[in-house]
Amino acid sequence: MESKRLGVRAIQFAAVAQFTPMIGLGLLLAGTASATVSPAYATGLEAEASASMRTYAEAVCQSGDLDRCINACTALIQSGQEPLGSLAAAYVNRGASFSTKGLYDAAIADQTRAISLNPADAVAHFDRGVAYRRKGLNDQAIADYTSAVMLDPGYTNAYINRGDLYSTKGLNDQAIADYNKAIALNPSDAKPYFNRGLVFAHKALYDQAIADYTKAIALNPSYERAYNNRAWTYHQAGRDAQGLADANKAVALAPQSANSVGTRGAIYEKLGQRDKAVADYRAALKLDPNDQVVRAGLKRLGVAP
Repeated sequence: MESKRLGVRAIQFAAVAQFTPMIGLGLLLAGTASATVSPAYATGLEAEASASMRTYAEAVCQSGDLDRCINACTALIQSGQEPLGSLAAAYVNRGASFSTKGLYDAAIADQTRAISLNPADAVAHFDRGVAYRRKGLNDQAIADYTSAVMLDPGYTNAYINRGDLYSTKGLNDQAIADYNKAIALNPSDAKPYFNRGLVFAHKALYDQAIADYTKAIALNPSYERAYNNRAWTYHQAGRDAQGLADANKAVALAPQSANSVGTRGAIYEKLGQRDKAVADYRAALKLDPNDQVVRAGLKRLGVAP
């Protein structure tokens, strides 16, 4: 359920169209060393090259090219010429790329450095929270998401991610409160409806869960997990005939999803359609041999996996 949209910071200050690597600047200054170069002119050349590097770094980071983003941000950081605002942004962007590559310790180190340079940057707190969560450090992640929403009360993804962690910890009412806030901020986003539906289902509030899954589907008609979860919630509520249509839709959208195929098997079993239940359970088990719910279903029906 985690939001994977890591923040990317704009590298601030004026841009120059042509990117000039630092080695290019060194050669340029070396080539003019025999002539008379005023300190102001040399400083201007350095500023132009630095601005060009910022423009390039921002472009490659926004393009999603992780390695080029890391290299460009590293060049900015090592240049020793960046103002604090741009330096902090370079750490944020490099940290986000590290996190996407699964290098969570490096990501945390970069976001921590960004925060030390600019404590009011909500994106740095959010991105560090993502890295903490992926390392399983949920309390630290919650603390960072909390900082993010305090700094930016409109940070929808921070509310969603904190709500996910509250749900994981069994703090269902706090999770619902965060999803409520996310929905109020962006009512066209299907994700917080889906996630709130999960919490309602865990609380056995099936009507509320079904309503949230229905809203998620209305916003995203291809939301396979929402169809599957609504089908399963109908099953839990003893309304399997209604759940079957959703299960069929979920399987049609994602025929390789063991969850959806297994859900339909459970509904077929409850509806007394034994052969179809066995077929779906066996198909689900091929997709996920470790699915114990499916294994239990086959055992109830008295057949081998």
